[in-house]
Amino acid sequence: MKFTARIPVTAALLVLLASTVGCNRLKARDELNKGIAAFKGGQYEQAVNHFQNSVRLDPAYEVGKLYLATSYAYQVVPNLTDAHNLDIAQKAIDGFQEVLANDPTDVTALKQIASIDRNIGKMEAAKEYEQKVIGGMDYRLYDNSAVVSQIGVDLAKDVVAHPFSLSYGGVWTTEPLVVDGSLGLLYNIPWGSKGESADFTAVRSGTTANYLIVRYNLNA
Repeated sequence: MKFTARIPVTAALLVLLASTVGCNRLKARDELNKGIAAFKGGQYEQAVNHFQNSVRLDPAYEVGKLYLATSYAYQVVPNLTDAHNLDIAQKAIDGFQEVLANDPTDVTALKQIASIDRNIGKMEAAKEYEQKVIGGMDYRLYDNSAVVSQIGVDLAKDVVAHPFSLSYGGVWTTEPLVVDGSLGLLYNIPWGSKGESADFTAVRSGTTANYLIVRYNLNA
């Protein structure tokens, strides 16, 4: 009886929690829009407040983190090394490093950190972020489903990808020109249960497990 009585309460709490999360996300995006408006108007301190609220409401909102770090970066005065300016610079760097923790290939964050370090006289530190090479291995399970209702049989098969990625991001400065770009290679290694080429072909005819994806961009 006790177990039965708890089910509606637990369900209600889950619904309430989901509603709260959804409400916070909407509020986070509203704060983001207010921050963008303040940023465009050159009101960077006000923009920081809105972006901080956005990240507080939705800690996983990476766009909010990027805008927050950028608002700090715009307040850094080049070649000024007083305590206040260095504090603002560090807040901007910390923000961009948080962005890089989620996506190490984010060229905007790499470029901004290098620029801030140069502006406060940390030339050697700037070089660390002007060029980055990142490698990684991933595991991705694609859970497919195609149930034929008449016979109740799932005809789809799951597949597993093991992509190896290698990416390079760089920033090159030749005053007054600043060029940044990145090159990324992703190659899937066919092996293991549900990860061979035969498994991919069983899902879709003509596909193969050993695929290669190339991504690149260049900005000046």
